[in-house]
Parts: sequence; structure tokens; C-alpha cells
Amino acid sequence: TFTGVAGASYVFRLAVRDSLGAEGRDTVSISVAATPTVRIVRFTAEPAQIAAGQTTTIVWEVQNADEVTISGIGAVDPAAGTSTLAPGQTTTYTLTARNPYGEVNASLTVQVAAGQAPRILKFAAAPAEIQPSEQASLFWEVENAASVTISGIGSVNAVGSSSLSPSDTT
Repeated sequence: TFTGVAGASYVFRLAVRDSLGAEGRDTVSISVAATPTVRIVRFTAEPAQIAAGQTTTIVWEVQNADEVTISGIGAVDPAAGTSTLAPGQTTTYTLTARNPYGEVNASLTVQVAAGQAPRILKFAAAPAEIQPSEQASLFWEVENAASVTISGIGSVNAVGSSSLSPSDTT
């Protein structure tokens, strides 16, 4: 029994001689294939930092793997792929790539910033009661809002005021 080293080549010579002195010779070569090494080319989160409720895309590319798993996701395409996630808290994902000759791992962390709910700090009308054709003013101030809309007016800034003269009770 002979055990070769991966990636090496060996030459064996056979020599024979009979009792009358006749000889014969032959050679044979054996090459031991290199074992394919599993390699993680890319394992990233885009973006790696998000606010609560936002999404991130996990991207991977692996070479020479028969099986790839990502913690929190499960078995995935062993060559390459993407997965869009919305983790509720900071989460570490571990990619494990395997073939019959070995296993490699890589980890990444998606940072999730605690989001703050939008708050209405002030929303008032002055005066609160008017006669037809009179004007009233609305005053408002909000925080942590991506958009602010007032019925009958539309989109407005987070802090502002507007004069209006409604024809009916609103």
C-alpha cells in the first residue's frame, strides 16, 4: 500500500529477472490529484449597519464547496447568492462551507441601531373656533419622522405653521 501526497507525482520502476538471466523493465507514473480547498471569496452585508425595520442584503461567493450554510438562514447555493433580511437586533451570521476535504467558516455582524418612534411634540390650532371667512393657524412640531402629512394641507416639514380658512368644520 502506498499513500501519496496531494498534488505530487511518483514514478515506479519494475525490474524482473528469470533464472537464466533474462531481464525486463517497465515504469509507471502516478499523479495524486490536489484536493480542492474550500475558499470563501466574499461574505458581506450591504449595508452592515441599519436602523430597526430596515433591510440588509447578505452576499456570498464560495469556491470548491459542495455545501454552504449560513446561520439564521440555512442551506444556501454553494457557489454564490444573496439573501435580504430585516434583523430586529444586532446579529452575527456565520457562513460554513464544506467539501469532502475540509471546512471553512467566516462570520459577519449586522449592527442594528435602535430606532425611535416618531413623536408629535406639538399640534395646535389658534384660534380653535372661527367664523366663516376667518383664518386659523395650525402649529406643529414632530421628531423622528421620515415624513409628515397634514390632512387638507399635504406634506409638510417636521416643524412649521400654516394659516388656513376652512369653509366647513374639519
